[in-house]
Amino acid sequence: MDLKQIGIVGAGTMGSGIAQVCAVAKFKVALVDVETAQLDRARQGIHDSLNRFARKDKLSESIESITDRITYSQDLSSCADADVAVEAVYENVDVKADTIQKLSRVVSETAVIGSNTSAISITALAAAAANPARVIGIHFFNPVPMLKAVEVVRGLETDDVTMDTTMAFIRSLGKQPIAVARDIPGFLLNRINLPSNLEAIRMVNRGLRVSRMWT
Repeated sequence: MDLKQIGIVGAGTMGSGIAQVCAVAKFKVALVDVETAQLDRARQGIHDSLNRFARKDKLSESIESITDRITYSQDLSSCADADVAVEAVYENVDVKADTIQKLSRVVSETAVIGSNTSAISITALAAAAANPARVIGIHFFNPVPMLKAVEVVRGLETDDVTMDTTMAFIRSLGKQPIAVARDIPGFLLNRINLPSNLEAIRMVNRGLRVSRMWT
């Protein structure tokens, strides 16, 4: 599948970060949010972030060329031509399911619909879509422009084409996709991190401290 247009719903920290990396990878991006103030913050945040990359000589083209690929809108229909549409809204199952349901009515039947959830069941979210086979988890990590890992989570009804397309899409962003073949709670990396986080909490509760051994 030849991917050209990316739709992103939710212009917060994650959504704006995803929009930035997609634009840097030369995709056309439609960034949607219900609040104009949030879209303005996203526009400024993306520009500031790209400026930091430019100062480190890490951009292959001008900031203007990159930002020209991003359109900002309050209208979900601006995602109609998206080959991949990613919801990056508030981490709430009802809000995300409602967004996916609406997206599935706007985009084409062949478009991939991704959820940037960190833990919510992809199978449960896909149930709200007109075509559950096209729904998949696309879990970026914060800050999106800096971190390479992206979990690609297969729901119960996600088909092979959707999985393969999403894996290729993530690679095209210069990221490292991590295929999660089963829709398990917390996916992969959160489950790996949980035991160490719990042990760290126990150590603090026991009054243990770690002193720096170097300067």
